[in-house]
Amino acid sequence: MRRFTFSMMLALATVAANAKDVLDAPTWTDNLTTTEEAKDLTRAAAMAVDNEGNSIVTGSFTKDLEFAASYLEHVANSAFIAKYDKAGAKKWAAGLAGAATITTVATDADGNVYAAGVFADQVAIKDASGDTKATITGMADKVDKVSGFIVKYDKQGAYVASKTILAESDAEIAALDVIGVLSPSFTAKKLVVDGNKLYLSASYKGNVDLDGVILKGKYACSEGWLYNDETTMCVLSFDAADLANASIVSVLGATEQLTNEATYNTEDVNFAINDGKIYVAYVASGKDMTLTAAGKDTKIETAYEASATEHATEHAYVLAAIDGDQVTTQVYHSVATDNSNTLNTIDEMAYQKGKLYLAGSFNQALPFDNTISYLGGCDAYAACLDAASLSKNWAVASAFDEGDAKHKAEIISGMLVDEDEVTLVGWVENTKDRTIEAPLGYQINTKTPAMQKGEQVLITSVAENGNYALYQTDNVKGSDEDKTTEGTYSYIFYNNAESSGISKVLADDNTIDWDGNEVTLAKSADITVYTAAGAVVKSAKNVKSLSLADAAHGIYLVKVGKQALKIVK
Repeated sequence: MRRFTFSMMLALATVAANAKDVLDAPTWTDNLTTTEEAKDLTRAAAMAVDNEGNSIVTGSFTKDLEFAASYLEHVANSAFIAKYDKAGAKKWAAGLAGAATITTVATDADGNVYAAGVFADQVAIKDASGDTKATITGMADKVDKVSGFIVKYDKQGAYVASKTILAESDAEIAALDVIGVLSPSFTAKKLVVDGNKLYLSASYKGNVDLDGVILKGKYACSEGWLYNDETTMCVLSFDAADLANASIVSVLGATEQLTNEATYNTEDVNFAINDGKIYVAYVASGKDMTLTAAGKDTKIETAYEASATEHATEHAYVLAAIDGDQVTTQVYHSVATDNSNTLNTIDEMAYQKGKLYLAGSFNQALPFDNTISYLGGCDAYAACLDAASLSKNWAVASAFDEGDAKHKAEIISGMLVDEDEVTLVGWVENTKDRTIEAPLGYQINTKTPAMQKGEQVLITSVAENGNYALYQTDNVKGSDEDKTTEGTYSYIFYNNAESSGISKVLADDNTIDWDGNEVTLAKSADITVYTAAGAVVKSAKNVKSLSLADAAHGIYLVKVGKQALKIVK
């Protein structure tokens, strides 16, 4: 796969009407308005690109949705799945009419589409014709989206199968819950199809019965009477054909069903698959955890210190490689702190050529390298591990101070991996009201390695398969002012990663930056600026900056030696 650099993301600032006039323009762009208010969009909605270059997009809709020949009527805040072909033509849309959110989507070699998520009450599953093909029912007396679902469509948008996944409190412990705070739930996180199997990572509270396969809930009790659900996370498998034959691939949670002295929670899970081998990564806290994989139990212990007035907790990264009945584990420890606002995550994970790439955020000493600390609320990181041994090759962090440590965080929403570089996208979020305060983009040269802050254009989701790349952004800010604005998803697609064209080549070890008015370089060099038509706009010899404040708005190409950067003014 060709590198995808931050300057590529500048294309998202180009409206679809101008796409044909841009050098190395994307194959297609589109805007899709689906909600009456922007705040009702699903932020970072799941997407996928199949092996033919078709784009599968998902999201929320609160207004009736017309897409190609499909017409979907909404009920409450409903969820849709839509398909574009690789030329950008709309093919079909299907959906879940009711209180539902799609959290993950995947495709297989035959073009079938799988989606999973959460829902409440009753939800009608619609196919591409708009007809109801099945109705799923969530946990009784629950208005929140705490029940799980999986649905499968064929490549034409015809309904194939669906599965409802419900959780319930353990009866004996629920009887002791005198104030009724137990809250069972099941949340789908990531789907991957490998061969004839569909794999799903998820978090759950309470007991989950998967056609006789039981996920056992875990609980904590304090003061002798206050009972709480502990969060457990897992990776499951199903037959891809009909979503039957559930099986547990891996589970990490508290060793004991009920603990009285401390909490033991699994806080995140991600995974990747290559040639039948499954790599799972968890974030966990608690001194007595158990990892179960391939029928084997491995005790996981992380630092936890508690007294009557204070406690310190470590949030470690737990890795497992599962190859048939063989399991290799590796725990990357942090340093126990009293930080109650824990932001250690594994948001992205991918396998490529014998290496595992992971990315997310952290606000303890980075588990992959305890010498790396964070600034502000947290920092973004990327790490590369040897897939065979799970040992660390390298780890880097953003070292970016986003401000208020209690209410600001770096959110990573996408990762693109090339042999020579890793690209991360996301935003700075106010954790109090979930408003987006600034876009983020990072580029890691894997040969150095080093993390560099790139062009800041908001990308909320990324999907690619090595040959095709799809980017998404939206108009959600999270503030009250968005209540008067319809919600719109924006997409940009490249059907050939090798010729995506909007590149920032690092061949001669210089750095080109653009702040909206001025081009700046890390070291002095000759600068030439061209229009989209190839005409020279400005040039300068042996300088470190060049102002374009007097240039007209438009798209330009900046060339510095062997490097080039597409900019939008």
